[in-house]
Amino acid sequence: MLPTTAFISYAQSTRAYEKQMIVFANHLRRVGIDAKIDLYYRTPRGGWPRWMEEQIRTSDYVIVVCDEVFYEKFYKTHSRGVTWEVRIIYQMLYHGNVDESKFIPAIWKDGDEQYIPLPLQGNSYYVISDDDGFDSLLRHLHGMSKYEMPELGNYTPLSPKRQQISFARPELYGTVKGIKIIGGSRYRIDKRDFRRR
Repeated sequence: MLPTTAFISYAQSTRAYEKQMIVFANHLRRVGIDAKIDLYYRTPRGGWPRWMEEQIRTSDYVIVVCDEVFYEKFYKTHSRGVTWEVRIIYQMLYHGNVDESKFIPAIWKDGDEQYIPLPLQGNSYYVISDDDGFDSLLRHLHGMSKYEMPELGNYTPLSPKRQQISFARPELYGTVKGIKIIGGSRYRIDKRDFRRR
């Protein structure tokens, strides 16, 4: 069985953030995910645009790490790398030739979900800075749910219960099946007469 492949799309910013991203990629690889990130390569054959397109197209999943810098570079400053990658994702979603669950939004901290691109906001996202969030992402990549669904048991038909009405306080019930309750006494409603029982 071939390992799950995942391409990591992110926005370059500081050296510290670069180290944070490489630690994340290394962690994925250590737990069996064939993660790819540009930091592993010097200059790919065919150039960066072609390499990015190939990674997005051929990987089982694309992890889109969203933060304020990523959002700003795509929507405002139009950074070449981020803009190119997100445009490829947009085109694949637009043409409908890919399952949208292929693209997984990831954030470093709560609150950064506001920086997830609009077409991906309907997908599950994961906070990858804590163990629970990373484990949830890992289950997603392996196609596993958090809880196992039990097998469906045999259907056992139940007898219908007869509904009973208590007349402990008859003034609350009014007319029930042609019986008029008045002051604790019962009268049968009839078109011809009104007889006390």
